[in-house]
Amino acid sequence: MSNPPDIFAPQPRPPEKSSNTCLILGLVFGGFGGFILLCGGCCFGTMYFAFGELEQQTRATLTDNEVIKDHIGQIQTFEIDSMASIQKSAAGEEDTFVFHATGDKGSGTIEAVVLDAGDGFYVESGQLKMSTGEVYELIEGTESPAETEPMTEEAPGSPEAPAASAADDQFVVKVQAALSGNAVLAESVGDIQSFKYDIVQSTNEPGDNVYVFLVTGSKASGKLRAECITDTPQTESVSSAELILDDGQSVQLFPDMPLP
Repeated sequence: MSNPPDIFAPQPRPPEKSSNTCLILGLVFGGFGGFILLCGGCCFGTMYFAFGELEQQTRATLTDNEVIKDHIGQIQTFEIDSMASIQKSAAGEEDTFVFHATGDKGSGTIEAVVLDAGDGFYVESGQLKMSTGEVYELIEGTESPAETEPMTEEAPGSPEAPAASAADDQFVVKVQAALSGNAVLAESVGDIQSFKYDIVQSTNEPGDNVYVFLVTGSKASGKLRAECITDTPQTESVSSAELILDDGQSVQLFPDMPLP
């Protein structure tokens, strides 16, 4: 199964099981040299247009961001750093883009996870680094990818499980919120103390929308298999889910819609 979606706006695809902006970076990074040789200015124009659309929509998304308004002020210039963004992609951060912004209060560099919702780009998370040295998270309660601890655990027999991205972390928050009122889950594990996304086990699930989480509560712990659907850029819904407790007991969180 694909990896969950990848922040301002966890459309769904939860941590998706694939990158939403790989096409843009593919045009710019993967085939830059070949494209220039084969089609010259035409390909350069295509790349310029792709980055231009991303730049414009990201600026529009951040115009009303409270952190930007507090520290940058009214945006006066906003430009994507294409080479820095390409370097992010090469380092494995396919959906992270770098922008330089100036305003009537200050200037700085923005590193943001920008996703494609199908009808346009949106910022899911990011960090503002002021030219004076201060660093601010663009979304309250989130941390930058470099500062966020992985929310995965190693699968049995696996020497190392892939680290979760910032988008994965936001996906987990939204799924946990969707299940916060589930009586079966509360009765089975008690107050939730840990709720982690397991990339490896999720990848092995046959259903495209089924993801695996490791849940620890005040009463018990276990593995949660959940069918997750993105309702809006800010919310996930869980339509069916199975909790497999550490003692082997299995319970359906939605008895009327059991998860196979």
